[in-house]
Amino acid sequence: MLHTYWLSQKIKVVILITMMLFLVYNIAHSQSNNSMKKDSLNEMLYHARKAFTNVYTAKYYVHLYQSKVEGGAIIRSGNVFLSRDTVDNPLGWDIRFEADNGMVYCYTRKEIKILDPNSRKIIIVDASQGASEMIKGNAISDLFFNVLTDTTAWQRILNLSNNISFEKDQYIDDAICKIVQVEYPDTELFSQLKTYLFINPNNFFTYQKINHSIFNNIQLIDTLSFSKIEINKPLDSSIFTIEKPDGYSEYRMSKTISKEKSLPLGSQSPKWSLLNQKGGYISSENLKGKILLLDFWYSTCGPCLEFMPIIQRVHERYQNQGVVVIGMNSKEKKTANAINFMRKNNYTYTLALQADSVAIAFCVDSYPTTYIIDDEGKIVYKEIGFNNQAEETINKTINAILNKNKE
Repeated sequence: MLHTYWLSQKIKVVILITMMLFLVYNIAHSQSNNSMKKDSLNEMLYHARKAFTNVYTAKYYVHLYQSKVEGGAIIRSGNVFLSRDTVDNPLGWDIRFEADNGMVYCYTRKEIKILDPNSRKIIIVDASQGASEMIKGNAISDLFFNVLTDTTAWQRILNLSNNISFEKDQYIDDAICKIVQVEYPDTELFSQLKTYLFINPNNFFTYQKINHSIFNNIQLIDTLSFSKIEINKPLDSSIFTIEKPDGYSEYRMSKTISKEKSLPLGSQSPKWSLLNQKGGYISSENLKGKILLLDFWYSTCGPCLEFMPIIQRVHERYQNQGVVVIGMNSKEKKTANAINFMRKNNYTYTLALQADSVAIAFCVDSYPTTYIIDDEGKIVYKEIGFNNQAEETINKTINAILNKNKE
């Protein structure tokens, strides 16, 4: 009887030890798997960022879908040709974009040419007149400067994210792609900010990028897709120019013309669309009905930096009253400079990046330049340079709009 008792106790001890060992193994195995997943994810993102550094020519078809707050979507698509040019080329690439709507854009270090079949014109902007700013800040710039071609696009994604994870694999363009989900903190305007990257593990190119966000309880989805990708195949240099077709006229733009056509008070604000500091889009279309304060600035502009505490106070005063304050960053060598400066100085208003073409549209020639646009899209205030008294005038202007809306 005693023998049987001790035998049963030994069996219990063996079972207990076995269970403990099994539990320890599972915990270690789980931690090992999580560590392997993390290492695998980091390796995937590392190679994806580096994939285009050895590319000297590229050809691909691109399709951009941007949902709009009021419904419907903006769609841009066409064939992109790129040839690396690091000699005196501010953008680092010669670019040709053949849009599906018939527009053709050709950019080199010397100029940008735009063929417009609707007006039957070829529009030319020389390098000295801001050709690179026009192409980089244009609404179509994401078709060439993106996760497939531009390392700064990766910097924005990785520097601002607060969580990155793998999702289920998916077929894209006949290839099995790893899906990486990137989550960001909420901003003043957007919540539930996520980016999905579809990366081909065979060549580490990103075949698709989807941005998801919520704005005023409306779900917004932007999808950037690449297909027919050809890398390092010869491209004839003649492809990056446009010959004037019969029946077309030539129109050469200059900054002088832009200055003469300054924007008067009461005029309608130009339309624009830019990336914000979280990697999402912000545009005049999405902000219809809001009162906007647009402050054009750059991080090495002394008067701009003096003015920014005033801009921050205006943001804090009116942010819950239908007023959106946006720092329109332009003339910046690296977008990270603007993002880091805002973060370091605890400026919490919205930052719009690469706003050079928008600055041209608003005839900005000196910095800072500040506009207030009312809820009907009309320019009601303009300030050039830093002015200590500007805060009082800005407050009066915004209060007047708010009071008018209460009547």
